[in-house]
Amino acid sequence: MKFTEKVKAASKNTKKEIAFIDVALLVLGVLMIIFPEESGDIICIAIGAILGVWGLVRLITYFASGKIESFGSFALVQGAALIGFGILFVLNPDMLTTFLFAVLAIVLIVSGVMKLQYAVDFLRLKAKYWYISLLGAVISITLGAIVFFNPFTAAKWLMLFIGISLVVNALWDIISVMALSKIAKSFIKKNESVIDVDASKVVDTDAE
Repeated sequence: MKFTEKVKAASKNTKKEIAFIDVALLVLGVLMIIFPEESGDIICIAIGAILGVWGLVRLITYFASGKIESFGSFALVQGAALIGFGILFVLNPDMLTTFLFAVLAIVLIVSGVMKLQYAVDFLRLKAKYWYISLLGAVISITLGAIVFFNPFTAAKWLMLFIGISLVVNALWDIISVMALSKIAKSFIKKNESVIDVDASKVVDTDAE
């Protein structure tokens, strides 16, 4: 595979992965802004339902498979445990709320570290406005730190702040991806032109 093709493939895969994560975080952030008091319980119940369905699938797989295939698979124990945790989270969504806050804080901090990586990459490519990614990294890490240490007195305000933070972070990432795509295209075009010039020189040399 040519160097420019590798850059194209890497850029395409990166855009897909980031877009999927950002859309999910954007939707989650909007839900938290609209329903700051209920969204924590809704998310916990949804996670419980997912665990329950997953456990049910594992149990069906265990009993549907043959004796030899099911031996040593631990699908029965896994299925029962997943269903048990799922029921627990659905019946007691408050149990997961504090854990959810910590996870979302880590998501924001990790996203900020990724933006820092983009800023360094943009700087190495001598791209304009690389500092925008750096600013996004600082904002994301700061928001994540605030969520993690939780200075709010009420869970409602914390949930609202997390929702706004997720929306800001997702929109910033989408803008960064668009900028990354533009930079990657110009980088590819520049390298392809250099390759074409080098190839023409080789042809001229052979002709002489």
